[in-house]
Amino acid sequence: MIRSMTGFGSAEVVEGGASVKVEVHSVNGRFLDLKVKLPKCFFEYEGELRKIAQNYVDRGRVNVNMSISLSSARATAVRLDYELAARYMSLAGELARIHGLEHQMDARTLLSLPDILSWEEDPVSGESHWDMARKAANAAFEAHRAMREKEGDAIGKDVRERLNAVGAHLDEIGCRAPEIVQANTARLRKKIESLVGSDTFDEVRFAMEVALYADRLDITEECVRFRSHNALFAQELDDKKTSGRKLSFLLQEMNRETNTIGSKVMDAEVAGIVVRIKEELEKMREQTENME
Repeated sequence: MIRSMTGFGSAEVVEGGASVKVEVHSVNGRFLDLKVKLPKCFFEYEGELRKIAQNYVDRGRVNVNMSISLSSARATAVRLDYELAARYMSLAGELARIHGLEHQMDARTLLSLPDILSWEEDPVSGESHWDMARKAANAAFEAHRAMREKEGDAIGKDVRERLNAVGAHLDEIGCRAPEIVQANTARLRKKIESLVGSDTFDEVRFAMEVALYADRLDITEECVRFRSHNALFAQELDDKKTSGRKLSFLLQEMNRETNTIGSKVMDAEVAGIVVRIKEELEKMREQTENME
């Protein structure tokens, strides 16, 4: 199964007036680069959250954001900043004196001024809410994986089509290769006869030279290896857990064989086919870079 490394998933669990929300988003990367952002009350559970993430993701740059809110939170203590209150009173008296106003700062007005009162709310217990956080995390990663699998299906379809196109191009080269040898042999014979004359033409020596020439042009081994890589690539695409790293390696080997074929066979038509193969391989490489 093909999974993209790019995806997003979110989930929220609400129980008993508390809500825990988890968001997961990822992009491609060579290795697993996991960044976690947690509320302070869950800091001690970061290791467990990382283990949950590793059950769902093998590689890529992954960001996990978790938040918690308590609708039932209430104030347990109210504090009055006496120093700030005295400062407010002093400033009000000074202002009244300067402008000849009556100083009528009462307690209600004073308590309504900024930062005079502060509230301390019930502390959030990570231990009592971690079960909710765990459920939310698993659900978010499930959604994240579902999105990556959907994108992976689209990637797999595109890569398979290109792999078939590469195989068809390789068959074209295989059919063309014997014709190239025959055409070059005829051209070489004609050139030698024009230089030495048909009466002094050495058929035995010519046959040896043609054999050596044909051996240098022979691309049988390259085509066999190329087809082997193609078969392994197709097999890996159908595997239960497709490896993007393995596919990238096979593409490197295909590209190597393509270069060898292009350097061996000096033919304009084959050169054009080689270019088309390299174009397909490059597009396949771009797709496999986003496979897990």
